[in-house]
Amino acid sequence: MSLTRRKFIKQSTLATAATLAAPRLLSSVSAETTTPAVAATKVLPQLPPIPPLPAIPTIPPMQPLGSVPLGDAANFPIAKMDFPIEKGPFEPTWESIAQNYPVKDIAWLREAKFGFWVHFGPQAAGQSGDWYARKLYQEGTPAYRNHIRDFGHPSETGYMDVLHSWNPSALDPAALVQLYRDAGGKFLIIQGVHHDQFDNWDSKYQPWNAVNLGPKRDILGAWQKAVRAQNMHFGVTFHHDYSWFWYQSAHAEDRSNDQGKLGVPYDAARLTLADGVGKWWEGFDPRLLYTINMREYAKIYNGYDRTGSSPPDGIYTNHQEYAHWYATWWALRIMDVIEKYDPDFIYTDGNSTQPFSGDHTGMGYKCDAMQRVLAHYFNRAATRRGAVDTFAIVKHHGPNNGIVNTAESKYPPDIKIDSRGLANRRWATGFTARTLLTTRAWSSGTCWNACRATARWPSACPSGPTVRSMKAARR
Repeated sequence: MSLTRRKFIKQSTLATAATLAAPRLLSSVSAETTTPAVAATKVLPQLPPIPPLPAIPTIPPMQPLGSVPLGDAANFPIAKMDFPIEKGPFEPTWESIAQNYPVKDIAWLREAKFGFWVHFGPQAAGQSGDWYARKLYQEGTPAYRNHIRDFGHPSETGYMDVLHSWNPSALDPAALVQLYRDAGGKFLIIQGVHHDQFDNWDSKYQPWNAVNLGPKRDILGAWQKAVRAQNMHFGVTFHHDYSWFWYQSAHAEDRSNDQGKLGVPYDAARLTLADGVGKWWEGFDPRLLYTINMREYAKIYNGYDRTGSSPPDGIYTNHQEYAHWYATWWALRIMDVIEKYDPDFIYTDGNSTQPFSGDHTGMGYKCDAMQRVLAHYFNRAATRRGAVDTFAIVKHHGPNNGIVNTAESKYPPDIKIDSRGLANRRWATGFTARTLLTTRAWSSGTCWNACRATARWPSACPSGPTVRSMKAARR
C-alpha cells in the first residue's frame, strides 16, 4: 500500500467531519439563555479504589470444533457477582432499582428532546462499517477484501495492527460539539467501547485502549470536556458484553485458497502474549482484545461462525470460570468510566433483555452483573451529586424505573406515555472517508429521541443532513 493511502486511512478519518464545525448556522440557544442543567460535578471523597482485574483463569483444553452443545439457559441458575459496589439504598436487583429510583421521568431528558450519538472508533479506519473488526476475518466479505487491499491478509496483519496505526489526528470534539449544539442538540451519547473491545478512554482494565495505542489520547475524556463546556448532557455507550462470540471469526482461517492461504490461521488463533516480546505489542495479551476461542461450541462453529446470526440461547458449560471473569471484566470497565467521567446516562447494547441473560446476545452466562452495575451507578450518583439524576438505557429491557428504552433506526408512530424512550435514525453524509453519519429522530410525546454519528458506508443511507435540516427535525 502506498504511503499516501496509508496516511489517508490513518490520519484523515475525521478530517472532513471536523471541518463541518466551521459554519455556525441557526444556533438554537445562546450561552446567555441556556438553562444551567449540567452543573459541575461536586468534588466529594473518592470511591474506595475499584479492585484490580483478576488474572484470566486457566482455560480448559479446547475440544474438537463444533463438538460441544451449549448448556440449557432456561434451567441454568443466575450467578451472583461479587465485585464491590458503592453502598447505598440500591441493591443489585431489578426490584430494588425500581423501588428506590426517585422519579418516573427524567426531567432534563423530557425537555432535551434532541441529541446526537457519536458512534465512532478505530473500526472507521477499515472504511467497511462498524462491524469491520469481525468481518475482516470473514472470507469474501467487503471488509475482508478491503482489509487485504489496505493492510494485508488477516493471518499476517490483523485488527490489532489497525489499532496500532489508527490515528484520527483531525478529530476535534470541541468543534463538533459546537456544531451539534448549533443544530439544537442538548445531549450527546459517545461510544465508549464497541464490539471490537477497544476502549476509547484511559482504561484501567483494558490495555488495548486509545491512550496506550493509536492516537495515544483520551478520546472519551476529550468528548466529555467539550460537552460539559457547552452545558450539555453526556452519555456513554458500551457494546462489549457479547464480544466473546462476536470475535470468533478472528480465530478461524480461510476456507478457500483464493488468497493462497487455505487453512492458515488468522492472527487471533495463533498469537499469544509471549509472541509479543520484542514487538510493538509487547505486554498486550491478544486474549484481552480477541477474547478466547469458543468454536468448540456447536452453535458457534456451525451457526454464528458461518451465518452471522445470534445464537438463540445457551451457556458456555466448559468455560464457567472464564465466564465469571469475563462478566466481572465487562462490569469493571463500565464502573471505571462512571468514576472517571461521571456520565449522565449509560447505554448497554444487545438484542436480549440484558447482558448475560443466557439468551441471544446475552448467551454464554447468566448473572446479575447488569443489576450490580446499575446499583453501583445510582448509589454513586447519590453520593457524588447529592441526588440520583442519572439513568441507564438497557437495550430491549422492559419498562423499569431508572431504565430508558430505545429503538434503533426507527421511532414510534404515535405519542407514547407508557414508557420513557430514545429513538434514533441515521443519515449518511457522503464523506469520502465514510466517517460520519448524523441521524435524525422525531419527538413523539414522551418518546425522546437521539441522533447518531457512526462510521458506515454512505450507501446505507444515501442522503445527508445540514445544520438547517437537523434543526428542522428537532421542531
